[in-house]
Amino acid sequence: GRGRTFWLVFLVIQSLAAVGANWAVPTVLPGVATGGVLMVIVAAQLGSLPLRVALPWVALLSTALLAIYLSMWSSAIAWTAGSAYAAFQLGMLGVARLAERERALREEFAGIVAELGSTRALLESSVRSAERIRISRELHDLLGHHLVALGLQLEAATLDAEGPLR
Repeated sequence: GRGRTFWLVFLVIQSLAAVGANWAVPTVLPGVATGGVLMVIVAAQLGSLPLRVALPWVALLSTALLAIYLSMWSSAIAWTAGSAYAAFQLGMLGVARLAERERALREEFAGIVAELGSTRALLESSVRSAERIRISRELHDLLGHHLVALGLQLEAATLDAEGPLR
C-alpha cells in the first residue's frame, strides 16, 4: 500500500545518501565510518523484502561502494574495505530477516494463544453445562424414585388404615 511505497522511497533515498556520503568523504577512516555504516543500516532495513529484491540491492550498493573506494584508494585497501562492507551488509540482511521472521512467528504465536484461550473458555462452559445436566438428571431420577415410592407407601397406608385414619 501507500506506507510500503513511502518506505521503499525512503530506502532508495537512504541508499543514495549512503553512496553519496562515501563519495563526498574521500579519506579512509571518515569515509568508511560514514558511508559504510550507512550502507549497513540500509541492509538491516532490507529484511522484510524478498531475497530476490534484497540481495541485488546489497550487490548494487556493494558494487557502488567498491567503485568509489577504487577511485579513491589503492586497490588493496579498496577491495578490503569493499569486501568487508559487503560482508557486513549481508550479515545485517541475515539478522534483519531473522528478526522479521521472529516478529511474524510472535504474531502467529499470539494468535494461537488467543485461540487456545477462547477454546479453553468454551470447553469450561461446555463442562459446566454438562455437569449441570448430569446433576439435574440425577436429582430428577433420585427425587422421582423417592416420590413414586412415597406415593405408593401413602396409598398402601391409606388402604391399610381403618376408621377415621383412613
